[in-house]
Amino acid sequence: MSWYDKKLEKSANLNFSQDNNSVITFNMIITNLNTIEDYERINKVLRTINGVEGIGTYNQKKLSIMYNQYLTSIEHIVYKLSQIGYRYVNRF
Repeated sequence: MSWYDKKLEKSANLNFSQDNNSVITFNMIITNLNTIEDYERINKVLRTINGVEGIGTYNQKKLSIMYNQYLTSIEHIVYKLSQIGYRYVNRF
């Protein structure tokens, strides 16, 4: 675990509240998510993150993630994606 992982985990734990279980669904564009093998690799890695509740079905270049905002952050998820070689595009 890198120092950045530890920092993100620590900040997420500071914001955690036992009374709130707020799950957010976030749709992402991943430019190099082209095959089912890419999806399975991403799915495997993201499921290791504490707070990721679910991942949507396979769609080319699109990923839907359900996560608890008090246990993890989108920054942590994007960081993990970049570690395994995938690129998230922030578009509104």
